Amino acid sequence: MNNGFVHEEKVNIRLADALNELGLDCRPERVSGRRRPDIRCFHNGLIIGIEASYQAPDAEGDARNRVDQGLVDLAIALQYPIRYRDVAGKELVEQIKRSQFNVKIIVPKYVKMGSLLQFIIQQLGRKKLLTEWFAVDIPTLINVIKYAVEYLIQESEVEEELENTIQVINNFVDSLKNRGVYEGIYEVMYRLYGMQSPRDEELVLAQAALSSLLTATFYEHIRNTHPRLGPLSVYVEKYGAIEGFKRALDELLKIDYREAVRLAREILDRLPSNATGRVRDLIDKGVGIAQNRTFLRRDFAGRVYHRITGDIATRKGFATFYTQVPAAYLLATLAVRALLGLEDEIKRAIDGVGDPEELIRRIKEVKVADLACGSGTRVDCNALPKSPIPNSVPMLCSGEEELRMTMLVKPNAWVVGSGPRAERIIKLRSRLLVPDRVRWNTWRVITVYGDEPLIANRFFMVKLKDENASKEKALVTWLNTTFGLLIILANREETEGALTRLNIGQWRALPILDVSKLSNNRLSVIAGIFDNYANTEFKRIPEQYGDNPDPTRLGFDLEFLMALDPGINEGKSKQCLIELYRRLGIALRTWIDKDA
Repeated sequence: MNNGFVHEEKVNIRLADALNELGLDCRPERVSGRRRPDIRCFHNGLIIGIEASYQAPDAEGDARNRVDQGLVDLAIALQYPIRYRDVAGKELVEQIKRSQFNVKIIVPKYVKMGSLLQFIIQQLGRKKLLTEWFAVDIPTLINVIKYAVEYLIQESEVEEELENTIQVINNFVDSLKNRGVYEGIYEVMYRLYGMQSPRDEELVLAQAALSSLLTATFYEHIRNTHPRLGPLSVYVEKYGAIEGFKRALDELLKIDYREAVRLAREILDRLPSNATGRVRDLIDKGVGIAQNRTFLRRDFAGRVYHRITGDIATRKGFATFYTQVPAAYLLATLAVRALLGLEDEIKRAIDGVGDPEELIRRIKEVKVADLACGSGTRVDCNALPKSPIPNSVPMLCSGEEELRMTMLVKPNAWVVGSGPRAERIIKLRSRLLVPDRVRWNTWRVITVYGDEPLIANRFFMVKLKDENASKEKALVTWLNTTFGLLIILANREETEGALTRLNIGQWRALPILDVSKLSNNRLSVIAGIFDNYANTEFKRIPEQYGDNPDPTRLGFDLEFLMALDPGINEGKSKQCLIELYRRLGIALRTWIDKDA
C-alpha cells in the first residue's frame, strides 16, 4: 500500500479472483526471483501468463520474458487504467470488473501474429482490426484468451507444420541417396539396438533424419533444466550444423541421457560434410517443435515418426527413443550383453569374425523373450522364473491392474544369467518406479515402490542422488496424492482413450515435490503415511472421485496435507478436497466415457 493505493501484487490477486468468477481458471503467483508470471491461467491444456502493471512497458517486457523463458504458451501484457484505492477485497474485485484495460498479446516467435489477431477478430465479431495494444473489459479478456488458445491448438496448423517437417526429412533423404552413406548408419543402428530392419536405403536415411530431428527437439526441450547447456543455434552458428550439433550433444552426454542421444551422436559422425545444410534444416525444425508446447502436447513428434516410417516393425523404436532404460533394450539387449558379457562377441560377429555358434549358445542361456505386440514391445513374463534362483535379478514384469492395486510391490519374476558383467544390471535396479504408460480407467495407483530394488519393463527405474528411503517414500506418496495425479494428468500424452504415456523426458520436466527441501521430521511423517497405506488397496482411479469419494483417498490426501502443514484447518481442508473430488470425478468420467 502507498498513500492509500493498492500495490500491484494485491491488484493481481483480485484480478485473478475476477477472472475465476467468470469461469477462467487463473491463479496469482507470488514467487521470489520473478521466475513466474503475475497470474497463470489454464485453458485446454495450455498455460497463459498475465503480466499486469500500471506501466505498459513493464507489463510488455515481463510478458515477453515469460514467453521467451518457456514458462507459458502465450502471455498477456495488461496495463491497469488507474491506481486502485485500498478498499475491501470484494469491492476491489467489483472495481476491476468495471474497468477497461489495455492489453497486448505476446506469443512465441513461431506463431503468426497477424493470423492470430485476424482469427480473434472474427471470433469476437468485430470489423475493426486490432492494434498492438487494445482495450478490453474482463469478459472480453477471457474471450480473447480462449480464442487465442483455440487458434494455437487448431488441427490445420498442426497439419501444415507436419507437412513442412516431412518435407525437410525427405529433402535430407534425397540429398544423401545413392552415395553409400546409409551403410554406415545402418551399422550404427544394428550395433546399438540390434535393429534388423530391411537394408532399405530410403528407410535407413529417414531413420537418421528422424533421429537427428527428434534429438534436436529433445535437447532443446530439456536444456532449460540444465543452465550449462547453450541453445543449439549458438553451437550451429559457431561451429556449423554438424560439428555444432555434435558439440552440443557431447555437453549433454556429460550430464546424462546416453540412451536418448547416442544414436544421433554416432549418426552425425557418419554424415559427409556437404550434408551440413540439410542437417541445419533438421535442427531448425527440431528446435521449432521443442519451442511449440502445443505440438509437444499433441504428440507431434510421434505423428512425424509414423508418417515417415510407414507400417513396418521398426516404427516401434519411437516409443523407446526417449527412455533412459528402454524395456526392449533392457530385457532383450542389456540382459544378454550385461549378464553374459557379450559386447565384444557381438562386435566381432558384426565384423564377420569370431565363433557364431558359441555366440548363439551363450545367448540361449538367458531366458528372456522379446515378443512384438501391438504398437510397442513387451516381454513374455511367463517365460521368466517366478522365484529366486542362482544368478537371478528380481524384476517387476508387466504393469497392468494387478500390479497397480497398492503402492508397495514385490518382484513377480527373476531375470537369469551369468557372466563377468552381471553387476551392470544390478546397478540399474531401483525401488522407486514410475510408469511409461498409465491406464486411467483401471489403475489404482500410479507410482509404486519395491520392497527391494527391482528392474522393470513397464516402469522407469528412478534413483535419487542419495538413495534415501524416506525421500523415496515421500516422493511415491506425493505422486499418488490427488495433487500428483493432477500434475501427471495435465502433462499427459494421450495414445488411445484413457491410455496415456509419459516418456522419461516428460517425467524429468514435471514440477514435482522437491523432497530435498523437506526437513527430516517432515520426511519422516510423510514416509510414515506411505508405510500406513503401503498395502492398502485403492479403488480404481475414476471410482476414487465424484459425489461419493473413496474414504481411503480422502484420508490419504488429508494426511499428506497435514504432514506438510500441521497447522492447517482440517475441516476446511476436507471440504475443499471433497469439492475437488466432485469436479475431478466429472472431468474423469467425461474424458473416459468420451473415448469408451
